[in-house]
Amino acid sequence: MPWIGGIPEGWAVEPFRRLFRESKEVNGPTPVGPMLSISGYRGVEEKVYESESLIRDNDQLETYRVVRPGQLAVNTMWLNYAGLGVSELLGHVSPAYRAYWISERLDSKYAHHLMRSAIYVQGYTALLTGIRPNSLQMSRADLMAFPVLVPPLEEQRAIADYLDRETAQIDAFIAKNEELITLLTERRSALLTRELFQASTERVRLKHLGRIRYGIGEPPPYVDEGVPLIRATNVNAGKVDARGLVFVDPADIPSSRIVWLREGDIVVVRSGALTGDSTIISAEYAGSIAGFDMVFRPHDPRLAQVVGYSLLAREVKEAQIDGLSARAAQPHLNAQELGDVEVPLFTPSRAECIAARISRAWTDTEAAILAARHAVVLARERRAALISAAVTGKIDVGVVA
Repeated sequence: MPWIGGIPEGWAVEPFRRLFRESKEVNGPTPVGPMLSISGYRGVEEKVYESESLIRDNDQLETYRVVRPGQLAVNTMWLNYAGLGVSELLGHVSPAYRAYWISERLDSKYAHHLMRSAIYVQGYTALLTGIRPNSLQMSRADLMAFPVLVPPLEEQRAIADYLDRETAQIDAFIAKNEELITLLTERRSALLTRELFQASTERVRLKHLGRIRYGIGEPPPYVDEGVPLIRATNVNAGKVDARGLVFVDPADIPSSRIVWLREGDIVVVRSGALTGDSTIISAEYAGSIAGFDMVFRPHDPRLAQVVGYSLLAREVKEAQIDGLSARAAQPHLNAQELGDVEVPLFTPSRAECIAARISRAWTDTEAAILAARHAVVLARERRAALISAAVTGKIDVGVVA
Protein backbone atom coordinates (compact mmCIF):
# COMPACT_ATOMS: atom_id res chain seq x y z
CA MET A 1 0.00 0.00 0.00
CA PRO A 2 2.48 2.66 -1.15
CA TRP A 3 -0.18 5.39 -1.03
CA ILE A 4 -0.52 4.84 2.73
CA GLY A 5 3.12 4.35 3.64
CA GLY A 6 4.32 2.27 6.56
CA ILE A 7 1.86 0.91 9.12
CA PRO A 8 2.41 0.12 12.80
CA GLU A 9 3.59 -3.27 13.95
CA GLY A 10 0.70 -5.57 14.78
CA TRP A 11 -1.64 -4.07 12.19
CA ALA A 12 -2.97 -6.28 9.41
CA VAL A 13 -4.07 -5.52 5.86
CA GLU A 14 -7.00 -7.47 4.47
CA PRO A 15 -9.02 -7.21 1.27
CA PHE A 16 -12.45 -5.62 1.45
CA ARG A 17 -14.18 -8.94 0.62
CA ARG A 18 -12.99 -10.57 3.86
CA LEU A 19 -14.39 -7.82 6.08
CA PHE A 20 -17.58 -6.69 4.32
CA ARG A 21 -20.46 -8.90 3.19
CA GLU A 22 -22.98 -7.46 0.77
CA SER A 23 -26.61 -7.32 1.84
CA LYS A 24 -29.11 -8.09 -0.91
CA GLU A 25 -32.11 -6.86 1.08
CA VAL A 26 -34.51 -4.62 -0.86
CA ASN A 27 -37.69 -2.78 0.10
CA GLY A 28 -40.34 -4.94 -1.48
CA PRO A 29 -43.96 -3.65 -1.43
CA THR A 30 -43.47 -1.61 1.76
CA PRO A 31 -40.45 0.77 1.95
CA VAL A 32 -38.18 0.30 4.94
CA GLY A 33 -37.61 3.61 6.66
CA PRO A 34 -36.99 6.91 4.86
CA MET A 35 -34.93 7.51 1.74
CA LEU A 36 -31.27 7.98 2.67
CA SER A 37 -28.40 9.72 0.91
CA ILE A 38 -24.66 9.90 1.51
CA SER A 39 -23.02 13.25 2.15
CA GLY A 40 -19.34 13.61 1.40
CA TYR A 41 -18.95 15.48 4.68
CA ARG A 42 -21.64 14.10 7.01
CA GLY A 43 -21.96 10.48 5.85
CA VAL A 44 -25.30 8.65 5.71
CA GLU A 45 -28.28 10.92 6.38
CA GLU A 46 -31.97 11.19 5.59
CA LYS A 47 -32.52 12.59 2.13
CA VAL A 48 -34.01 16.08 1.93
CA TYR A 49 -36.07 16.71 -1.20
CA GLU A 50 -36.13 20.15 -2.80
CA SER A 51 -39.70 19.51 -3.92
CA GLU A 52 -42.42 17.04 -2.91
CA SER A 53 -42.85 16.23 -6.61
CA LEU A 54 -39.47 14.46 -6.48
CA ILE A 55 -40.62 11.96 -3.84
CA ARG A 56 -41.20 8.54 -5.41
CA ASP A 57 -44.30 6.41 -4.91
CA ASN A 58 -43.98 3.16 -2.95
CA ASP A 59 -44.26 1.00 -6.07
CA GLN A 60 -41.22 2.80 -7.50
CA LEU A 61 -39.17 1.94 -4.42
CA GLU A 62 -39.56 -1.85 -4.40
CA THR A 63 -36.04 -2.53 -5.73
CA TYR A 64 -34.36 0.11 -3.56
CA ARG A 65 -31.74 -1.32 -1.24
CA VAL A 66 -32.34 -1.44 2.51
CA VAL A 67 -29.64 0.03 4.74
CA ARG A 68 -29.63 -1.00 8.39
CA PRO A 69 -27.80 0.63 11.31
CA GLY A 70 -24.22 -0.58 11.45
CA GLN A 71 -24.01 -1.35 7.73
CA LEU A 72 -21.59 0.33 5.35
CA ALA A 73 -23.50 2.10 2.58
CA VAL A 74 -21.54 2.72 -0.62
CA ASN A 75 -22.21 4.82 -3.70
CA THR A 76 -19.58 3.43 -6.09
CA MET A 77 -20.10 6.38 -8.45
CA TRP A 78 -19.28 8.91 -5.73
CA LEU A 79 -16.22 7.40 -4.08
CA ASN A 80 -14.01 10.25 -5.26
CA TYR A 81 -16.21 12.45 -3.04
CA ALA A 82 -16.29 10.12 0.00
CA GLY A 83 -19.63 8.65 -1.05
CA LEU A 84 -19.76 5.96 1.62
CA GLY A 85 -20.21 5.62 5.35
CA VAL A 86 -21.45 3.45 8.20
CA SER A 87 -25.13 4.20 8.77
CA GLU A 88 -26.72 4.96 12.10
CA LEU A 89 -30.13 5.05 10.39
CA LEU A 90 -32.62 2.52 9.08
CA GLY A 91 -33.79 3.35 5.57
CA HIS A 92 -33.31 2.68 1.89
CA VAL A 93 -31.06 3.92 -0.91
CA SER A 94 -30.95 3.87 -4.69
CA PRO A 95 -30.49 0.46 -6.34
CA ALA A 96 -27.16 1.80 -7.64
CA TYR A 97 -25.86 1.87 -4.06
CA ARG A 98 -24.62 -1.09 -2.05
CA ALA A 99 -24.99 -2.03 1.62
CA TYR A 100 -22.52 -4.25 3.48
CA TRP A 101 -22.52 -6.02 6.82
CA ILE A 102 -19.27 -5.36 8.68
CA SER A 103 -17.12 -8.11 10.15
CA GLU A 104 -16.89 -8.37 13.93
CA ARG A 105 -13.15 -7.86 13.47
CA LEU A 106 -13.82 -4.23 12.59
CA ASP A 107 -15.17 -1.63 14.98
CA SER A 108 -17.94 0.11 13.04
CA LYS A 109 -16.90 3.62 14.09
CA TYR A 110 -13.30 2.94 13.13
CA ALA A 111 -14.49 1.52 9.80
CA HIS A 112 -16.53 4.68 9.21
CA HIS A 113 -13.54 6.97 9.78
CA LEU A 114 -11.15 4.74 7.83
CA MET A 115 -13.26 4.18 4.72
CA ARG A 116 -14.16 7.90 4.46
CA SER A 117 -10.67 9.24 5.19
CA ALA A 118 -9.03 11.56 2.67
CA ILE A 119 -6.19 9.12 2.11
CA TYR A 120 -8.65 6.33 1.28
CA VAL A 121 -10.57 8.62 -1.07
CA GLN A 122 -7.28 9.15 -2.89
CA GLY A 123 -6.91 5.38 -3.10
CA TYR A 124 -10.42 4.96 -4.54
CA THR A 125 -9.92 7.78 -7.03
CA ALA A 126 -6.86 6.10 -8.53
CA LEU A 127 -9.03 3.08 -9.43
CA LEU A 128 -12.08 4.87 -10.80
CA THR A 129 -12.97 4.61 -14.48
CA GLY A 130 -15.29 6.65 -16.66
CA ILE A 131 -15.46 9.92 -18.56
CA ARG A 132 -17.32 12.48 -16.46
CA PRO A 133 -16.14 13.42 -12.93
CA ASN A 134 -19.62 12.81 -11.48
CA SER A 135 -20.00 9.33 -12.96
CA LEU A 136 -16.63 7.72 -12.34
CA GLN A 137 -17.05 4.26 -10.86
CA MET A 138 -14.96 1.62 -9.14
CA SER A 139 -15.37 -1.89 -10.49
CA ARG A 140 -16.68 -4.59 -8.20
CA ALA A 141 -13.41 -6.51 -8.51
CA ASP A 142 -11.36 -3.48 -7.45
CA LEU A 143 -13.65 -2.80 -4.48
CA MET A 144 -13.54 -6.41 -3.32
CA ALA A 145 -9.74 -6.39 -3.49
CA PHE A 146 -9.31 -2.95 -1.92
CA PRO A 147 -6.93 -3.09 1.06
CA VAL A 148 -8.36 -2.39 4.50
CA LEU A 149 -6.19 -1.56 7.50
CA VAL A 150 -7.06 -3.73 10.50
CA PRO A 151 -5.42 -2.73 13.80
CA PRO A 152 -6.15 -4.78 16.92
CA LEU A 153 -9.73 -4.13 18.06
CA GLU A 154 -8.59 -2.27 21.16
CA GLU A 155 -6.65 0.17 18.98
CA GLN A 156 -9.56 0.52 16.57
CA ARG A 157 -11.84 1.57 19.40
CA ALA A 158 -9.24 3.97 20.78
CA ILE A 159 -8.80 5.55 17.34
CA ALA A 160 -12.56 5.86 16.89
CA ASP A 161 -13.05 7.40 20.33
CA TYR A 162 -10.18 9.83 19.74
CA LEU A 163 -11.56 10.91 16.37
CA ASP A 164 -15.10 11.22 17.71
CA ARG A 165 -13.81 13.63 20.38
CA GLU A 166 -11.52 15.63 18.12
CA THR A 167 -13.87 15.89 15.16
CA ALA A 168 -16.73 16.91 17.46
CA GLN A 169 -14.64 19.88 18.64
CA ILE A 170 -13.67 20.80 15.07
CA ASP A 171 -17.27 20.44 13.87
CA ALA A 172 -18.45 22.71 16.69
CA PHE A 173 -15.86 25.30 15.65
CA ILE A 174 -16.99 25.03 12.03
CA ALA A 175 -20.66 25.33 13.01
CA LYS A 176 -19.90 28.45 15.07
CA ASN A 177 -18.16 30.10 12.13
CA GLU A 178 -20.92 29.09 9.71
CA GLU A 179 -23.46 30.66 12.06
CA LEU A 180 -21.31 33.79 12.09
CA ILE A 181 -21.24 33.83 8.27
CA THR A 182 -25.03 33.54 8.20
CA LEU A 183 -25.38 36.38 10.71
CA LEU A 184 -22.97 38.63 8.82
CA THR A 185 -24.65 37.86 5.50
CA GLU A 186 -28.02 38.75 6.98
CA ARG A 187 -26.54 41.93 8.42
CA ARG A 188 -25.25 42.82 4.96
CA SER A 189 -28.70 42.23 3.45
CA ALA A 190 -30.30 44.37 6.13
CA LEU A 191 -27.82 47.12 5.33
CA LEU A 192 -28.95 47.21 1.69
CA THR A 193 -32.62 47.16 2.69
CA ARG A 194 -32.16 50.06 5.10
CA GLU A 195 -29.93 52.25 2.95
CA LEU A 196 -31.67 51.63 -0.38
CA PHE A 197 -35.24 50.40 -0.15
CA GLN A 198 -36.28 52.10 3.07
CA ALA A 199 -34.53 55.31 2.06
CA SER A 200 -36.51 55.75 -1.14
CA THR A 201 -40.08 54.91 -2.08
CA GLU A 202 -39.52 55.77 -5.73
CA ARG A 203 -38.68 52.93 -8.13
CA VAL A 204 -37.38 52.98 -11.68
CA ARG A 205 -36.84 50.25 -14.27
CA LEU A 206 -33.19 49.50 -14.85
CA LYS A 207 -33.50 50.09 -18.61
CA HIS A 208 -34.25 53.77 -17.95
CA LEU A 209 -30.96 54.24 -16.09
CA GLY A 210 -28.56 52.85 -18.65
CA ARG A 211 -27.82 50.50 -21.53
CA ILE A 212 -27.72 46.68 -21.40
CA ARG A 213 -25.51 44.77 -23.81
CA TYR A 214 -24.61 41.13 -24.30
CA GLY A 215 -21.02 39.96 -24.15
CA ILE A 216 -19.36 37.71 -26.71
CA GLY A 217 -21.28 34.79 -28.18
CA GLU A 218 -18.66 32.16 -28.96
CA PRO A 219 -15.72 31.41 -26.66
CA PRO A 220 -12.40 32.52 -28.15
CA PRO A 221 -9.18 30.59 -27.58
CA TYR A 222 -7.53 31.37 -24.28
CA VAL A 223 -3.93 32.61 -24.15
CA ASP A 224 -1.28 32.78 -21.45
CA GLU A 225 -0.95 36.54 -21.73
CA GLY A 226 -3.61 38.91 -22.99
CA VAL A 227 -6.73 40.78 -21.90
CA PRO A 228 -8.77 39.39 -18.95
CA LEU A 229 -12.12 37.86 -19.93
CA ILE A 230 -14.68 38.32 -17.14
CA ARG A 231 -16.89 35.22 -17.11
CA ALA A 232 -19.70 34.03 -14.84
CA THR A 233 -17.22 32.11 -12.69
CA ASN A 234 -15.50 35.41 -11.89
CA VAL A 235 -18.72 37.05 -10.67
CA ASN A 236 -19.16 36.67 -6.94
CA ALA A 237 -21.72 38.76 -5.04
CA GLY A 238 -20.53 42.19 -6.07
CA LYS A 239 -16.86 41.56 -6.65
CA VAL A 240 -14.63 40.03 -9.31
CA ASP A 241 -13.15 36.72 -8.20
CA ALA A 242 -9.78 36.31 -9.91
CA ARG A 243 -9.72 32.55 -9.40
CA GLY A 244 -10.09 30.89 -12.77
CA LEU A 245 -9.55 34.17 -14.60
CA VAL A 246 -8.63 33.57 -18.27
CA PHE A 247 -7.05 35.78 -20.88
CA VAL A 248 -7.82 36.31 -24.56
CA ASP A 249 -6.37 38.04 -27.60
CA PRO A 250 -8.89 40.67 -28.81
CA ALA A 251 -7.84 39.86 -32.39
CA ASP A 252 -9.57 36.46 -31.96
CA ILE A 253 -12.96 38.11 -31.28
CA PRO A 254 -15.13 39.96 -33.83
CA SER A 255 -14.75 43.63 -32.96
CA SER A 256 -18.53 44.12 -33.09
CA ARG A 257 -18.98 41.63 -30.26
CA ILE A 258 -16.36 43.02 -27.89
CA VAL A 259 -17.65 44.91 -24.86
CA TRP A 260 -14.67 46.67 -23.34
CA LEU A 261 -15.48 47.01 -19.66
CA ARG A 262 -15.24 50.37 -17.93
CA GLU A 263 -15.04 51.20 -14.26
CA GLY A 264 -18.64 51.28 -13.01
CA ASP A 265 -20.00 48.76 -15.52
CA ILE A 266 -22.05 45.97 -13.95
CA VAL A 267 -21.72 42.40 -15.22
CA VAL A 268 -24.85 40.28 -14.68
CA VAL A 269 -24.77 36.50 -15.17
CA ARG A 270 -27.34 35.48 -17.76
CA SER A 271 -27.58 31.68 -17.39
CA GLY A 272 -26.63 28.68 -15.29
CA ALA A 273 -26.42 28.19 -11.55
CA LEU A 274 -25.17 31.74 -10.96
CA THR A 275 -27.92 33.43 -12.99
CA GLY A 276 -28.64 36.93 -11.71
CA ASP A 277 -25.47 37.28 -9.68
CA SER A 278 -23.64 40.50 -10.49
CA THR A 279 -20.49 42.48 -9.91
CA ILE A 280 -19.45 46.06 -10.47
CA ILE A 281 -16.23 46.54 -12.38
CA SER A 282 -13.55 48.30 -10.37
CA ALA A 283 -10.63 50.31 -11.75
CA GLU A 284 -8.49 47.17 -11.48
CA TYR A 285 -10.55 45.36 -14.14
CA ALA A 286 -11.36 48.33 -16.38
CA GLY A 287 -10.17 47.43 -19.88
CA SER A 288 -11.16 43.77 -19.50
CA ILE A 289 -13.53 42.13 -21.98
CA ALA A 290 -17.03 40.99 -20.99
CA GLY A 291 -17.51 37.26 -21.34
CA PHE A 292 -20.80 35.56 -22.19
CA ASP A 293 -23.04 37.54 -19.85
CA MET A 294 -24.79 40.92 -19.83
CA VAL A 295 -23.28 44.31 -19.11
CA PHE A 296 -25.23 47.23 -17.68
CA ARG A 297 -23.64 50.64 -18.24
CA PRO A 298 -25.38 53.55 -16.45
CA HIS A 299 -26.00 56.79 -18.32
CA ASP A 300 -24.68 58.65 -15.27
CA PRO A 301 -21.56 57.00 -13.74
CA ARG A 302 -22.51 58.44 -10.34
CA LEU A 303 -25.37 55.94 -10.16
CA ALA A 304 -23.16 52.89 -10.77
CA GLN A 305 -22.45 51.93 -7.17
CA VAL A 306 -26.04 52.30 -5.96
CA VAL A 307 -27.37 50.27 -8.90
CA GLY A 308 -24.73 47.62 -8.25
CA TYR A 309 -25.73 47.30 -4.60
CA SER A 310 -29.43 47.32 -5.54
CA LEU A 311 -28.97 44.31 -7.82
CA LEU A 312 -27.47 42.39 -4.88
CA ALA A 313 -30.29 43.31 -2.49
CA ARG A 314 -32.87 40.64 -1.71
CA GLU A 315 -35.63 43.02 -2.86
CA VAL A 316 -34.16 42.69 -6.36
CA LYS A 317 -32.10 39.49 -6.52
CA GLU A 318 -34.51 37.22 -4.65
CA ALA A 319 -37.83 39.00 -5.16
CA GLN A 320 -37.44 39.82 -8.84
CA ILE A 321 -34.49 38.26 -10.68
CA ASP A 322 -34.63 34.76 -9.18
CA GLY A 323 -38.31 34.46 -10.08
CA LEU A 324 -37.68 35.50 -13.67
CA SER A 325 -34.68 33.22 -14.21
CA ALA A 326 -36.40 30.17 -12.67
CA ARG A 327 -39.22 30.11 -15.22
CA ALA A 328 -37.11 28.14 -17.70
CA ALA A 329 -35.83 24.58 -17.21
CA GLN A 330 -32.31 26.03 -17.29
CA PRO A 331 -32.04 29.26 -15.25
CA HIS A 332 -31.80 32.10 -17.74
CA LEU A 333 -32.14 35.87 -17.82
CA ASN A 334 -32.33 38.07 -20.92
CA ALA A 335 -31.75 41.77 -21.46
CA GLN A 336 -35.45 42.63 -21.58
CA GLU A 337 -36.11 40.91 -18.26
CA LEU A 338 -33.12 42.56 -16.65
CA GLY A 339 -34.18 45.92 -18.03
CA ASP A 340 -37.62 45.58 -16.43
CA VAL A 341 -36.18 45.03 -12.96
CA GLU A 342 -37.11 47.86 -10.61
CA VAL A 343 -34.49 49.53 -8.39
CA PRO A 344 -34.67 52.51 -5.98
CA LEU A 345 -34.41 55.92 -7.60
CA PHE A 346 -32.01 58.52 -6.21
CA THR A 347 -30.53 61.73 -7.47
CA PRO A 348 -26.88 61.27 -8.55
CA SER A 349 -25.52 63.30 -5.63
CA ARG A 350 -27.57 61.40 -3.05
CA ALA A 351 -26.67 58.10 -4.73
CA GLU A 352 -22.97 58.86 -4.25
CA CYS A 353 -23.45 59.59 -0.53
CA ILE A 354 -25.47 56.41 0.01
CA ALA A 355 -22.98 54.31 -1.92
CA ALA A 356 -20.11 55.66 0.21
CA ARG A 357 -21.91 54.68 3.44
CA ILE A 358 -22.75 51.22 2.14
CA SER A 359 -19.22 50.70 0.87
CA ARG A 360 -17.63 51.39 4.28
CA ALA A 361 -19.94 48.99 6.12
CA TRP A 362 -19.85 46.43 3.29
CA THR A 363 -16.04 46.32 3.32
CA ASP A 364 -15.88 45.66 7.06
CA THR A 365 -18.56 42.96 6.90
CA GLU A 366 -17.02 41.33 3.84
CA ALA A 367 -13.64 41.13 5.62
CA ALA A 368 -15.27 39.39 8.59
CA ILE A 369 -17.10 36.94 6.28
CA LEU A 370 -13.89 36.11 4.41
CA ALA A 371 -12.05 35.54 7.70
CA ALA A 372 -14.77 33.17 8.93
CA ARG A 373 -14.80 31.28 5.62
CA HIS A 374 -11.02 30.94 5.75
CA ALA A 375 -11.27 29.57 9.28
CA VAL A 376 -13.80 26.97 8.08
CA VAL A 377 -11.53 25.90 5.21
CA LEU A 378 -8.55 25.47 7.53
CA ALA A 379 -10.64 23.56 10.07
CA ARG A 380 -11.91 21.15 7.43
CA GLU A 381 -8.38 20.60 6.16
CA ARG A 382 -7.20 19.88 9.71
CA ARG A 383 -10.13 17.50 10.24
CA ALA A 384 -9.32 15.53 7.08
CA ALA A 385 -5.60 15.38 7.89
CA LEU A 386 -6.28 14.30 11.48
CA ILE A 387 -8.56 11.45 10.42
CA SER A 388 -6.11 10.18 7.78
CA ALA A 389 -3.23 10.29 10.24
CA ALA A 390 -5.15 8.50 13.01
CA VAL A 391 -6.62 5.66 10.93
CA THR A 392 -3.25 4.90 9.33
CA GLY A 393 -1.33 4.88 12.62
CA LYS A 394 0.66 8.05 11.97
CA ILE A 395 -0.25 9.61 15.31
CA ASP A 396 -0.46 8.23 18.85
CA VAL A 397 -4.06 8.30 20.07
CA GLY A 398 -3.17 7.14 23.54
CA VAL A 399 -3.94 3.43 23.43
CA VAL A 400 -3.70 1.95 26.91
CA ALA A 401 -1.97 -1.43 26.99
